[in-house]
Amino acid sequence: MIPATAMQPLLRASLPANELLHRVYDLLAQEPDTFAALSEARAQLGSAGLGDTAYALLRAVEDVLAVARNPAVWAASLAATDSALTNPSLAARDRAALLARAQVLRHLLHLAAAPDRTAIPAIIHLVKTDASDGDLPLVPYLCYRSAIEHCHGYRIVLHTPVKPAGPRWERLLPHLELDVGTPPQTLGAHRLALAAHQSDVWRVESLIRSGGFYCDWDLLLLRAPDALRKHVCVLGLEAQEPRYREVLGVSFIGAQPGSVFLQCWLNGMPHAFTPSEYVMHSTVLARDIALQVPELVKILPWQAFYYPGWSEAAMAWLFDPAQKVDDATRRSMLADTLGIHLFHSHGNFQRWAAGMTEYDILRRRSNLAELLAPYVDEG
Repeated sequence: MIPATAMQPLLRASLPANELLHRVYDLLAQEPDTFAALSEARAQLGSAGLGDTAYALLRAVEDVLAVARNPAVWAASLAATDSALTNPSLAARDRAALLARAQVLRHLLHLAAAPDRTAIPAIIHLVKTDASDGDLPLVPYLCYRSAIEHCHGYRIVLHTPVKPAGPRWERLLPHLELDVGTPPQTLGAHRLALAAHQSDVWRVESLIRSGGFYCDWDLLLLRAPDALRKHVCVLGLEAQEPRYREVLGVSFIGAQPGSVFLQCWLNGMPHAFTPSEYVMHSTVLARDIALQVPELVKILPWQAFYYPGWSEAAMAWLFDPAQKVDDATRRSMLADTLGIHLFHSHGNFQRWAAGMTEYDILRRRSNLAELLAPYVDEG
Protein backbone atom coordinates (compact mmCIF):
# COMPACT_ATOMS: atom_id res chain seq x y z
CA MET A 1 0.00 0.00 0.00
CA ILE A 2 1.39 3.40 -1.00
CA PRO A 3 1.02 6.49 1.22
CA ALA A 4 -1.04 9.29 -0.26
CA THR A 5 0.70 12.22 -1.92
CA ALA A 6 -0.47 15.81 -1.63
CA MET A 7 -2.67 17.36 -4.32
CA GLN A 8 -2.97 14.21 -6.41
CA PRO A 9 -5.91 14.18 -8.88
CA LEU A 10 -8.61 11.71 -7.95
CA LEU A 11 -9.82 9.19 -10.50
CA ARG A 12 -12.98 8.58 -8.50
CA ALA A 13 -14.05 12.21 -9.07
CA SER A 14 -14.27 11.49 -12.82
CA LEU A 15 -16.56 8.44 -12.61
CA PRO A 16 -19.71 10.15 -13.98
CA ALA A 17 -17.76 11.55 -16.94
CA ASN A 18 -16.08 8.18 -17.51
CA GLU A 19 -19.52 6.55 -17.66
CA LEU A 20 -20.64 8.98 -20.38
CA LEU A 21 -17.41 8.56 -22.31
CA HIS A 22 -17.72 4.79 -22.53
CA ARG A 23 -21.28 4.92 -23.85
CA VAL A 24 -19.68 5.77 -27.19
CA TYR A 25 -18.43 2.18 -27.48
CA ASP A 26 -21.95 0.91 -26.79
CA LEU A 27 -23.22 3.07 -29.65
CA LEU A 28 -20.74 1.46 -32.04
CA ALA A 29 -22.37 -1.91 -31.37
CA GLN A 30 -25.83 -0.53 -32.22
CA GLU A 31 -27.51 -0.29 -35.60
CA PRO A 32 -28.59 1.23 -37.83
CA ASP A 33 -27.77 4.93 -37.38
CA THR A 34 -24.56 5.29 -35.41
CA PHE A 35 -23.95 8.85 -36.59
CA ALA A 36 -27.25 10.08 -35.13
CA ALA A 37 -26.44 8.40 -31.85
CA LEU A 38 -23.00 10.01 -31.83
CA SER A 39 -24.58 13.45 -32.13
CA GLU A 40 -26.40 12.79 -28.88
CA ALA A 41 -23.19 11.50 -27.30
CA ARG A 42 -21.33 14.62 -28.44
CA ALA A 43 -23.85 16.85 -26.66
CA GLN A 44 -23.68 14.80 -23.46
CA LEU A 45 -19.90 14.68 -23.42
CA GLY A 46 -19.61 18.38 -24.13
CA SER A 47 -21.81 19.22 -21.17
CA ALA A 48 -19.70 16.94 -18.97
CA GLY A 49 -16.65 19.14 -19.57
CA LEU A 50 -14.44 16.37 -20.92
CA GLY A 51 -12.76 18.63 -23.45
CA ASP A 52 -9.87 17.05 -25.35
CA THR A 53 -10.68 13.54 -24.14
CA ALA A 54 -14.20 13.55 -25.59
CA TYR A 55 -13.02 15.30 -28.71
CA ALA A 56 -10.32 12.70 -29.39
CA LEU A 57 -12.69 9.75 -29.01
CA LEU A 58 -15.59 11.22 -31.01
CA ARG A 59 -13.30 12.49 -33.74
CA ALA A 60 -11.73 9.05 -34.00
CA VAL A 61 -15.16 7.41 -34.35
CA GLU A 62 -16.38 9.91 -36.93
CA ASP A 63 -13.19 9.71 -38.99
CA VAL A 64 -13.29 5.93 -39.04
CA LEU A 65 -16.96 5.66 -39.96
CA ALA A 66 -16.72 8.40 -42.58
CA VAL A 67 -14.17 6.46 -44.61
CA ALA A 68 -15.78 3.04 -44.88
CA ARG A 69 -17.61 0.46 -42.82
CA ASN A 70 -15.33 -2.24 -44.09
CA PRO A 71 -13.18 -4.53 -41.90
CA ALA A 72 -10.40 -4.68 -44.48
CA VAL A 73 -10.14 -0.88 -44.52
CA TRP A 74 -10.27 -0.79 -40.70
CA ALA A 75 -7.45 -3.34 -40.46
CA ALA A 76 -5.24 -1.31 -42.81
CA SER A 77 -6.03 1.88 -40.89
CA LEU A 78 -5.21 0.15 -37.60
CA ALA A 79 -1.82 -0.97 -38.94
CA ALA A 80 -1.05 2.61 -40.00
CA THR A 81 -2.19 3.95 -36.62
CA ASP A 82 -0.07 1.44 -34.70
CA SER A 83 2.90 2.41 -36.84
CA ALA A 84 2.36 6.11 -36.15
CA LEU A 85 2.27 5.40 -32.41
CA THR A 86 5.86 4.15 -32.53
CA ASN A 87 7.07 7.70 -33.21
CA PRO A 88 8.85 8.75 -29.96
CA SER A 89 8.50 12.47 -30.72
CA LEU A 90 4.68 12.50 -30.76
CA ALA A 91 3.10 15.27 -28.70
CA ALA A 92 0.93 14.06 -25.83
CA ARG A 93 -2.29 15.29 -27.45
CA ASP A 94 -1.44 13.63 -30.77
CA ARG A 95 -0.59 10.37 -29.02
CA ALA A 96 -3.89 10.40 -27.12
CA ALA A 97 -5.79 10.96 -30.39
CA LEU A 98 -3.99 8.04 -32.04
CA LEU A 99 -4.61 5.77 -29.05
CA ALA A 100 -8.33 6.59 -29.21
CA ARG A 101 -8.33 5.85 -32.93
CA ALA A 102 -6.55 2.53 -32.38
CA GLN A 103 -9.09 1.47 -29.76
CA VAL A 104 -12.05 2.44 -31.93
CA LEU A 105 -10.63 0.43 -34.83
CA ARG A 106 -9.90 -2.60 -32.64
CA HIS A 107 -13.42 -2.39 -31.23
CA LEU A 108 -15.04 -2.28 -34.66
CA LEU A 109 -12.91 -5.15 -35.96
CA HIS A 110 -13.78 -7.24 -32.92
CA LEU A 111 -17.51 -6.48 -33.20
CA ALA A 112 -17.45 -7.44 -36.87
CA ALA A 113 -16.14 -10.89 -35.95
CA ALA A 114 -18.12 -11.44 -32.73
CA PRO A 115 -21.43 -13.27 -33.32
CA ASP A 116 -23.06 -11.64 -30.29
CA ARG A 117 -21.44 -8.21 -30.89
CA THR A 118 -20.10 -8.07 -27.35
CA ALA A 119 -16.72 -6.55 -26.65
CA ILE A 120 -15.35 -8.95 -24.03
CA PRO A 121 -15.39 -12.71 -24.74
CA ALA A 122 -16.89 -15.12 -22.22
CA ILE A 123 -13.55 -16.29 -20.81
CA ILE A 124 -12.30 -16.33 -17.22
CA HIS A 125 -8.51 -16.31 -16.77
CA LEU A 126 -6.88 -17.70 -13.63
CA VAL A 127 -3.13 -17.65 -12.99
CA LYS A 128 -0.92 -20.05 -11.01
CA THR A 129 2.74 -19.11 -11.33
CA ASP A 130 4.42 -21.74 -9.11
CA ALA A 131 5.19 -25.33 -10.01
CA SER A 132 4.69 -26.70 -6.48
CA ASP A 133 2.70 -29.90 -5.96
CA GLY A 134 0.87 -28.50 -2.93
CA ASP A 135 -2.91 -28.31 -2.87
CA LEU A 136 -4.89 -25.11 -3.20
CA PRO A 137 -5.61 -23.28 0.10
CA LEU A 138 -9.21 -23.32 1.31
CA VAL A 139 -10.28 -19.73 0.58
CA PRO A 140 -8.79 -19.56 -2.95
CA TYR A 141 -10.40 -22.95 -3.66
CA LEU A 142 -13.80 -21.57 -2.69
CA CYS A 143 -13.19 -18.43 -4.74
CA TYR A 144 -12.43 -20.54 -7.81
CA ARG A 145 -15.57 -22.54 -7.09
CA SER A 146 -17.56 -19.29 -7.08
CA ALA A 147 -16.30 -18.45 -10.59
CA ILE A 148 -17.20 -21.92 -11.86
CA GLU A 149 -20.65 -21.73 -10.27
CA HIS A 150 -21.58 -18.32 -11.66
CA CYS A 151 -19.92 -18.39 -15.07
CA HIS A 152 -21.81 -21.15 -16.87
CA GLY A 153 -21.02 -21.02 -20.57
CA TYR A 154 -17.67 -19.29 -20.01
CA ARG A 155 -14.35 -20.87 -20.81
CA ILE A 156 -12.34 -20.93 -17.57
CA VAL A 157 -8.62 -21.04 -18.34
CA LEU A 158 -5.89 -21.72 -15.79
CA HIS A 159 -2.47 -20.45 -16.86
CA THR A 160 0.08 -22.60 -15.05
CA PRO A 161 3.62 -23.97 -15.48
CA VAL A 162 2.47 -27.53 -14.63
CA LYS A 163 -0.77 -29.41 -14.19
CA PRO A 164 -1.63 -28.82 -10.51
CA ALA A 165 -2.24 -31.68 -8.09
CA GLY A 166 -4.10 -32.19 -4.83
CA PRO A 167 -7.67 -33.10 -3.79
CA ARG A 168 -9.03 -29.59 -4.26
CA TRP A 169 -7.35 -29.16 -7.60
CA GLU A 170 -8.69 -32.53 -8.70
CA ARG A 171 -12.24 -31.29 -8.03
CA LEU A 172 -11.61 -28.13 -10.02
CA LEU A 173 -9.74 -29.53 -13.02
CA PRO A 174 -12.78 -30.98 -14.85
CA HIS A 175 -14.12 -27.42 -15.10
CA LEU A 176 -10.85 -25.79 -16.25
CA GLU A 177 -8.88 -25.51 -19.47
CA LEU A 178 -5.15 -25.69 -18.79
CA ASP A 179 -2.75 -23.35 -20.54
CA VAL A 180 0.57 -24.86 -19.51
CA GLY A 181 3.51 -22.56 -20.10
CA THR A 182 6.40 -20.71 -18.50
CA PRO A 183 5.39 -17.65 -16.46
CA PRO A 184 7.01 -14.38 -17.55
CA GLN A 185 10.58 -14.28 -16.27
CA THR A 186 11.53 -10.73 -17.24
CA LEU A 187 9.98 -7.30 -17.53
CA GLY A 188 12.14 -5.20 -19.79
CA ALA A 189 15.60 -5.38 -18.22
CA HIS A 190 14.22 -6.60 -14.87
CA ARG A 191 14.22 -10.21 -13.74
CA LEU A 192 10.90 -11.23 -12.19
CA ALA A 193 11.74 -13.25 -9.10
CA LEU A 194 8.43 -12.96 -7.22
CA ALA A 195 5.33 -14.93 -8.18
CA ALA A 196 3.19 -11.81 -7.72
CA HIS A 197 5.26 -9.92 -10.30
CA GLN A 198 5.09 -12.80 -12.76
CA SER A 199 1.33 -12.92 -12.31
CA ASP A 200 1.02 -9.17 -12.90
CA VAL A 201 2.55 -9.59 -16.34
CA TRP A 202 0.98 -12.94 -17.24
CA ARG A 203 -2.58 -11.75 -16.60
CA VAL A 204 -2.18 -8.67 -18.80
CA GLU A 205 -0.46 -10.59 -21.61
CA SER A 206 -3.21 -13.24 -21.55
CA LEU A 207 -5.98 -10.65 -21.75
CA ILE A 208 -4.28 -8.77 -24.61
CA ARG A 209 -3.95 -12.04 -26.50
CA SER A 210 -7.47 -13.46 -26.12
CA GLY A 211 -9.59 -11.06 -24.06
CA GLY A 212 -11.94 -12.04 -21.24
CA PHE A 213 -11.87 -11.48 -17.49
CA TYR A 214 -8.98 -12.07 -15.11
CA CYS A 215 -9.83 -13.08 -11.52
CA ASP A 216 -7.31 -13.28 -8.68
CA TRP A 217 -7.27 -16.47 -6.63
CA ASP A 218 -8.90 -14.58 -3.75
CA LEU A 219 -11.64 -12.91 -5.80
CA LEU A 220 -14.97 -14.21 -4.52
CA LEU A 221 -17.39 -13.79 -7.42
CA LEU A 222 -20.98 -13.00 -6.41
CA ARG A 223 -22.45 -13.06 -9.92
CA ALA A 224 -21.35 -13.49 -13.52
CA PRO A 225 -19.75 -10.39 -15.11
CA ASP A 226 -22.15 -10.50 -18.07
CA ALA A 227 -23.10 -6.82 -17.73
CA LEU A 228 -19.45 -5.81 -18.15
CA ARG A 229 -18.94 -7.57 -21.47
CA LYS A 230 -19.93 -4.44 -23.42
CA HIS A 231 -16.78 -2.56 -22.35
CA VAL A 232 -13.49 -2.47 -24.26
CA CYS A 233 -11.62 -2.61 -20.94
CA VAL A 234 -12.87 -2.41 -17.36
CA LEU A 235 -11.26 -2.15 -13.92
CA GLY A 236 -12.49 -1.04 -10.51
CA LEU A 237 -11.10 1.38 -7.98
CA GLU A 238 -9.99 0.00 -4.64
CA ALA A 239 -11.36 1.47 -1.43
CA GLN A 240 -9.13 4.39 -0.49
CA GLU A 241 -8.04 4.01 3.10
CA PRO A 242 -6.96 7.04 5.19
CA ARG A 243 -3.37 8.14 4.50
CA TYR A 244 -3.07 5.89 1.43
CA ARG A 245 -3.18 6.99 -2.19
CA GLU A 246 -5.94 6.08 -4.57
CA VAL A 247 -5.19 3.02 -6.71
CA LEU A 248 -6.91 1.05 -9.44
CA GLY A 249 -7.51 -2.55 -8.43
CA VAL A 250 -5.98 -5.28 -10.60
CA SER A 251 -7.57 -8.35 -8.99
CA PHE A 252 -10.39 -8.22 -11.52
CA ILE A 253 -9.71 -7.03 -15.08
CA GLY A 254 -11.95 -7.28 -18.12
CA ALA A 255 -10.75 -6.54 -21.63
CA GLN A 256 -11.35 -6.99 -25.31
CA PRO A 257 -8.55 -8.77 -27.21
CA GLY A 258 -5.86 -6.26 -28.10
CA SER A 259 -7.01 -3.72 -25.48
CA VAL A 260 -5.11 -0.49 -26.09
CA PHE A 261 -5.23 0.38 -22.39
CA LEU A 262 -3.65 -2.94 -21.42
CA GLN A 263 -0.98 -2.52 -24.08
CA CYS A 264 -0.13 0.96 -22.75
CA TRP A 265 0.02 -0.49 -19.25
CA LEU A 266 2.24 -3.40 -20.26
CA ASN A 267 4.55 -1.06 -22.18
CA GLY A 268 4.88 1.20 -19.14
CA MET A 269 5.54 -1.54 -16.60
CA PRO A 270 9.33 -1.83 -17.08
CA HIS A 271 9.88 1.87 -16.37
CA ALA A 272 7.57 1.86 -13.31
CA PHE A 273 8.83 -1.44 -11.88
CA THR A 274 10.12 -0.95 -8.33
CA PRO A 275 10.71 -4.28 -6.51
CA SER A 276 10.64 -2.69 -3.05
CA GLU A 277 7.19 -1.17 -3.74
CA TYR A 278 5.58 -3.98 -5.66
CA VAL A 279 2.37 -2.15 -6.63
CA MET A 280 4.07 0.71 -8.49
CA HIS A 281 3.87 -1.09 -11.86
CA SER A 282 0.42 -2.52 -11.15
CA THR A 283 -2.27 -0.67 -9.18
CA VAL A 284 -0.46 2.68 -9.17
CA LEU A 285 0.57 2.69 -12.83
CA ALA A 286 -2.86 1.47 -13.96
CA ARG A 287 -4.49 4.39 -12.16
CA ASP A 288 -2.05 6.93 -13.61
CA ILE A 289 -2.69 5.72 -17.16
CA ALA A 290 -6.45 5.79 -16.58
CA LEU A 291 -6.16 9.45 -15.61
CA GLN A 292 -4.24 10.22 -18.80
CA VAL A 293 -6.42 8.26 -21.28
CA PRO A 294 -9.83 7.60 -19.66
CA GLU A 295 -11.34 6.86 -23.06
CA LEU A 296 -9.47 3.52 -23.05
CA VAL A 297 -10.80 2.05 -19.78
CA LYS A 298 -14.16 1.97 -18.03
CA ILE A 299 -13.68 2.63 -14.30
CA LEU A 300 -16.03 1.07 -11.75
CA PRO A 301 -16.54 2.46 -8.22
CA TRP A 302 -14.72 0.66 -5.42
CA GLN A 303 -17.85 -1.17 -4.28
CA ALA A 304 -17.86 -3.26 -7.47
CA PHE A 305 -14.95 -5.54 -6.46
CA TYR A 306 -13.19 -4.11 -3.42
CA TYR A 307 -15.88 -3.88 -0.76
CA PRO A 308 -15.28 -3.85 2.18
CA GLY A 309 -11.49 -3.44 1.66
CA TRP A 310 -8.38 -4.61 3.51
CA SER A 311 -8.53 -2.55 6.73
CA GLU A 312 -9.05 -3.99 10.20
CA ALA A 313 -12.62 -2.65 10.15
CA ALA A 314 -13.22 -4.39 6.82
CA MET A 315 -11.94 -7.69 8.20
CA ALA A 316 -14.19 -7.31 11.23
CA TRP A 317 -17.22 -6.95 8.93
CA LEU A 318 -16.20 -10.12 7.13
CA PHE A 319 -15.24 -12.28 10.13
CA ASP A 320 -16.71 -10.95 13.39
CA PRO A 321 -19.93 -12.79 14.36
CA ALA A 322 -21.06 -9.66 16.21
CA GLN A 323 -21.18 -7.80 12.88
CA LYS A 324 -23.15 -10.41 10.99
CA VAL A 325 -26.28 -9.00 9.33
CA ASP A 326 -29.40 -10.75 8.10
CA ASP A 327 -29.66 -11.96 4.50
CA ALA A 328 -31.78 -9.03 3.29
CA THR A 329 -29.43 -6.45 4.80
CA ARG A 330 -26.37 -8.19 3.37
CA ARG A 331 -27.96 -8.33 -0.10
CA SER A 332 -28.70 -4.61 0.16
CA MET A 333 -25.15 -3.83 1.27
CA LEU A 334 -23.75 -5.84 -1.64
CA ALA A 335 -26.24 -4.68 -4.27
CA ASP A 336 -23.51 -2.90 -6.24
CA THR A 337 -20.88 -5.58 -5.61
CA LEU A 338 -20.08 -8.11 -8.34
CA GLY A 339 -17.26 -9.75 -6.42
CA ILE A 340 -15.15 -9.30 -3.29
CA HIS A 341 -11.38 -9.22 -3.35
CA LEU A 342 -10.51 -10.79 -0.01
CA PHE A 343 -6.86 -9.66 0.19
CA HIS A 344 -5.85 -13.21 1.14
CA SER A 345 -2.14 -12.32 1.37
CA HIS A 346 -2.65 -9.24 3.56
CA GLY A 347 -1.68 -9.57 7.20
CA ASN A 348 -5.11 -8.43 8.36
CA PHE A 349 -6.86 -11.22 6.47
CA GLN A 350 -4.36 -13.84 7.56
CA ARG A 351 -4.83 -12.97 11.24
CA TRP A 352 -8.60 -13.17 11.08
CA ALA A 353 -8.65 -16.30 8.88
CA ALA A 354 -5.97 -18.26 10.78
CA GLY A 355 -7.14 -21.83 11.31
CA MET A 356 -10.47 -21.37 9.51
CA THR A 357 -11.91 -24.67 8.27
CA GLU A 358 -14.83 -25.86 6.15
CA TYR A 359 -16.69 -26.62 9.38
CA ASP A 360 -16.23 -23.04 10.58
CA ILE A 361 -17.64 -21.74 7.31
CA LEU A 362 -20.63 -24.10 7.34
CA ARG A 363 -21.59 -22.78 10.78
CA ARG A 364 -22.32 -19.48 8.98
CA ARG A 365 -21.50 -17.32 11.99
CA SER A 366 -20.09 -14.40 9.98
CA ASN A 367 -20.84 -12.45 6.81
CA LEU A 368 -17.91 -14.06 5.02
CA ALA A 369 -18.99 -17.54 6.10
CA GLU A 370 -22.44 -16.91 4.62
CA LEU A 371 -20.84 -15.86 1.34
CA LEU A 372 -18.39 -18.79 1.19
CA ALA A 373 -20.66 -21.58 2.47
CA PRO A 374 -22.41 -22.33 -0.87
CA TYR A 375 -19.08 -23.42 -2.34
CA VAL A 376 -17.97 -25.77 0.47
CA ASP A 377 -17.95 -29.51 -0.28
CA GLU A 378 -20.28 -31.12 2.23
CA GLY A 379 -19.75 -34.71 1.13
